[in-house]
Amino acid sequence: MPFFIQNVTKCAICDQVIDNRYDAAQLPYIHPKVSSSLAQLARRFVHRSCWREWKDANLFSTAAFNLAKEVNSHESALKIEFASDGLIVFWVAAMNSYRWQDFKLLVTIDIPVSEAFRMGNHIVSAFLEKDFHRTFLMGDYIWKIRRDDSENVEFTIKEGEQLADKFIVATDRHSCWVNAMKEIIAQGTQKVGEIPTVSTSGY
Repeated sequence: MPFFIQNVTKCAICDQVIDNRYDAAQLPYIHPKVSSSLAQLARRFVHRSCWREWKDANLFSTAAFNLAKEVNSHESALKIEFASDGLIVFWVAAMNSYRWQDFKLLVTIDIPVSEAFRMGNHIVSAFLEKDFHRTFLMGDYIWKIRRDDSENVEFTIKEGEQLADKFIVATDRHSCWVNAMKEIIAQGTQKVGEIPTVSTSGY
């Protein structure tokens, strides 16, 4: 499996060095029958900016999404709780958490079941409230969620003072993310027996 090395790892799209880890996203697997040449890029890193402009991004993300659904449909370690429009939410029993994987954005985050309601409130509120801005601690990471003037929602994740990840969820992904979060909240309720307080009006 390729490892990211700052100022050494090259983007699989533009072949230029990626300066920072938070500028990079890792390509998932796709089936070679879709494209043998694209399949060879699996697990390599790309600039997030290059990915957004890449002509093959939609083909790649769709193929990866379909393969993940097919492979994990009978996989006990990763149970699919939600799958729609390039986004899959897995239940990872061994970690007692949800793995959130957006194949269109190349974003993967883990949400412990104990944090599902709080995270749900933050994410849904960010997509519904203007000027939303919130910083909170989840595990060893400091999360900041901010909605900008264009209504895009920016996530930054720090480990101490080090920026670990940074990505933007544009308006065309908001509905999908909110629907997935509703499912996480519902499933989390069953798993821990709590009542969520999240507001899901507007979708």
